[in-house]
Amino acid sequence: MERRVPLLFCCLAVWLMGLLPIEAQDASGQMLSGRVIDAESRQPLIGAVCQLVDGAGNPIAFTLSKADGAFSLAKKDGGKLISVRHMGYKKQSRDVSEAGQPLLFALTPDDVKLKEVVVRTDPVRKLGDTISYSASAFAGPEDRYLADLLRKLPGIEVTADGMIKHNGEAITRMYIEGVDMLQNRYNLASNNLPQEAVSTVEVIENHQHVKTLRETVPEKRSALNIKLKQRFKIRPFGDIIAGGGISDLWTGRIFGMQVGKKVQAMLTAKGNNTGNSVVAEAIQLTDIESMQHQADDLGEELSHTGFQTLPMKQHRYLMNRSGTGSLTTAVPLTPEVTLTGVVSLLADRAEQTVLQEQVYNLGTPQELLLRENRYMKGNTRGAQADLSVENNASGFYFKDDLRMTLRSERERVRLATNATDYLQTGESLPRTFRNNLSVVFKGDKRTYRITSFAKYMDRQEDLLLTEQTTALPDMNPDVRTRDFVTRNALESSFLFGRISLHSTTTLGYRGTHTGYRSTLPMPTIEGMEGTYDYRTGQWSLNETPAVEYRRGATTYRLSVPLVWNYYTLEEAGSELRSALRFTASPTFSLSWNAGPSWKLSTRLAHNHSYGGLAELRTGYTRRDYRTYVLPSGFMAEKRHSGILLSAAYNDVLHLFYFRINANYSRNRTNELLSYDFTPEQNILRRELFWHDTDMFAADARLSKYIFSLKTNGTLTVRYSHMQSLLKQSGLLIDGRGNSLSAEVSLSKNWNRVLTAAYGLSANYSWMETGPNAYTVLPQYRHSLELTILPLRGMTTRISGEYSSTTLERSHVHEDVFFDCGADYDLSKRWSLSLTVRNLFDRREYYLHKLTEYNTFSTLIPIRGREFIATVRFRY
Repeated sequence: MERRVPLLFCCLAVWLMGLLPIEAQDASGQMLSGRVIDAESRQPLIGAVCQLVDGAGNPIAFTLSKADGAFSLAKKDGGKLISVRHMGYKKQSRDVSEAGQPLLFALTPDDVKLKEVVVRTDPVRKLGDTISYSASAFAGPEDRYLADLLRKLPGIEVTADGMIKHNGEAITRMYIEGVDMLQNRYNLASNNLPQEAVSTVEVIENHQHVKTLRETVPEKRSALNIKLKQRFKIRPFGDIIAGGGISDLWTGRIFGMQVGKKVQAMLTAKGNNTGNSVVAEAIQLTDIESMQHQADDLGEELSHTGFQTLPMKQHRYLMNRSGTGSLTTAVPLTPEVTLTGVVSLLADRAEQTVLQEQVYNLGTPQELLLRENRYMKGNTRGAQADLSVENNASGFYFKDDLRMTLRSERERVRLATNATDYLQTGESLPRTFRNNLSVVFKGDKRTYRITSFAKYMDRQEDLLLTEQTTALPDMNPDVRTRDFVTRNALESSFLFGRISLHSTTTLGYRGTHTGYRSTLPMPTIEGMEGTYDYRTGQWSLNETPAVEYRRGATTYRLSVPLVWNYYTLEEAGSELRSALRFTASPTFSLSWNAGPSWKLSTRLAHNHSYGGLAELRTGYTRRDYRTYVLPSGFMAEKRHSGILLSAAYNDVLHLFYFRINANYSRNRTNELLSYDFTPEQNILRRELFWHDTDMFAADARLSKYIFSLKTNGTLTVRYSHMQSLLKQSGLLIDGRGNSLSAEVSLSKNWNRVLTAAYGLSANYSWMETGPNAYTVLPQYRHSLELTILPLRGMTTRISGEYSSTTLERSHVHEDVFFDCGADYDLSKRWSLSLTVRNLFDRREYYLHKLTEYNTFSTLIPIRGREFIATVRFRY
């Protein structure tokens, strides 16, 4: 018996030691596997939804059964049950504790027979990081295109320029049936894809497009995947719209799309003179790939007036003749390799008349009054071709994007002031070629990414300024700019458990050659006629080490970007001037996913740069309606400190979303203007000044969709405060300003027969210093839109808009707009529309703006009453 006791303890110890690997395996992620079959035929079931759910029934992970019925799921903390369901079969669930060996789910057919079957899908579902919105549950008769549908989804915002945001952050991509055909030109789809073709909108949270980076470089932003209805995937679809109206109005549109397994293609062509701009569809909204290593185009050397936007719908004031067309195609060569091509054309003519009165109150008894009557006419033409190839494999990533852009911009401005009258004509002809290469490969716990960006731009500009009184040319500069940029970076990431190390080294160069030609002398600068050339160069070295630590739902990140810039400036026949500048920008960020709905984040940043040139202010400055060259540079010390706090709550199942952001920043600039010279190197001024700026800004957004009542509400509030202190030329200038705005939108649908939408926007801004201190001129805008279905196949729209602008304390300007329209479906393919705009025939719009020392009063003519009839053919 005594010998059996030690033997028993030894066996017990061996058994306990054997449990240790089992616990370690469970902590590291055990795989749960099984097989799904038909209980009667014993045949495997493909496409069964297999979920790992917690005790409350919320899904944690999911997958689909394969052709042999097999499935596997990674075991995660909190998982209690494995649930399997398939259309036409009864649902089955098993406890996770039974998963010691592969489980067998034998589903029995659901033999309940119904006389009439109505298929209803959940309005919203969440599986893992994917949120699925049923389009039919949110779309109404007033919604025409994908953008109209997206605006109704909680947590999604569509800005005025077409950019789509989720949880306050711009999306990274928009897929159509899992293919990124649009290459971030997703406004082509959001503004043209009929919402009736959309089955589901999927929001993929924390989506990292590059498969190689998913383990080491997580992405915090989201992507969209648009899934189409089955009948729109088996054949090409689209529509053709043509119409016109009184006063020589015309509009037209052609849209076609093919979504197949071997190729995706989209064709768009539209044009009008009814105030609907098409320019936004010709631009790329975001460029995620190696954005930090790319470079923006240089600003135009010769200044242009530009068109003024108004706080109203664009079709009320835009006088245009616009047209655009594009052809986009994506060809999946293999499951990982995709070839994408885009060709787009643009032709846009616009004109605008602005009557403006500016009062400059300089704190003296005498005020400076300037009146302008400005008529502008612009003509823009452009063509762009883009070809890219991408290999997105799990262990290797490659993408090369080649783009060519040709553009022509012409402007004609008649300017009449209380001093004199001018006629200015200008033209800009930029040609741009760029290539962007990105390669990612990884080993064991290591990931390397190489990016190479190169761009060449050749731009020709000319300007002619003539005084109307003398009819003699006052200026005729001709400028040619050639700019070459290259940025090459190596990013490396190392993963050590919860800690990941990142390092980015970037080497860049930018060289610019500017040539100036003029047959007339420049005003106030002697000897500026004839030829004048200068070259600028900028070498940059950027080293950004970063460390990231993850613990549960919390992520800590610290990065310290270090930048060295070497500037050169050389004139023809003069010595080379150079300067070195150093910048350090330590940044700490923290993000915390406090549960499935809450997301909190904070960011602390400090930037300190000093030495050499802060930038090369080369170019032409417009003063007193004259344009002349002043290449210059300055020495400066700059400091920036800021903190950003963000909190978001997104209850997907209850269709509730709330977000609040708050940030504070403090800037300090000490500048010494070192040279500001003519071709003779005469230094014009040498001046020291400092500038302090404190700014606080906060914004909040709340949206709630009550599905049972078909009611949607959104509230957005923004507030900002800025304080500025400037000391220059011995003068101390203090300025403080505030801005508060709010937007409210409500919509309600009654049994798909009547839909009402109400919107309110209010804006308050005031200064705390200067002659205009504490003068508040509020602006309000109310809008109401009704959509009624009185008959089958007929939709009527009635909308009204009321806006009030306070011009002075006792003077309020009011505007009322009224529109109406009707759509009638002649058949499944043909429909007819009639629209009446601005029924009250309002012709002018007033704006009033106050700054610390200035007052601006603006009057802009708008479009009058218009009648437009269109015919639509769907195929």
